[in-house]
Amino acid sequence: VILYESIVILLEPNTKMTIEDLSNKHPKINQESGETWNKFTKLFGIEEYTIQAGNSIASVRGTAFGITKERIYVEEGEVEYDHKGEKFRVLADKAVELIKDKPVHRDLTETEKHKIIKHKDRIIKKLQKLRQKELEKHPLVLRFIKKRFNLEDEEFKQILNDADEGKLDLRELRERALIKTKSMDK
Repeated sequence: VILYESIVILLEPNTKMTIEDLSNKHPKINQESGETWNKFTKLFGIEEYTIQAGNSIASVRGTAFGITKERIYVEEGEVEYDHKGEKFRVLADKAVELIKDKPVHRDLTETEKHKIIKHKDRIIKKLQKLRQKELEKHPLVLRFIKKRFNLEDEEFKQILNDADEGKLDLRELRERALIKTKSMDK
């Protein structure tokens, strides 16, 4: 599920969820069963994202995390986690698991680490597809960029690959860009 080209939700088998609020400032999801992996990129005006699973609520502002009714595990950033009114801040590479309905902080398990790698790969592929669609919608912008920086197709693809691998600071490139549009942000 992709919301506003900013939030990507991967559903594990047998997961049921309902979109409670589809506002573009603060979407809210109710996860009734199963497990989701959530990537929130903080793009395009979305300020916060909330997902409820059972008696627990996760509110985020730019992070990646997995959640079930029994636990939350965080890849990057931090998540505000509320279980029955008791609030926690779950940091990167940490988890909170309900044991006998009591929240317990812990490090990620090897299984969770492997899930994160798998989910991260899927998210990158989804975001790359969105990016490709955006490039196809705006061929004039793409031509301008290639001409401005004297780039051939393969060089441009390599820049995108480097960005995907975290080798380039996209915020810095964005600041240097002459054209500042939503399409460029995407």
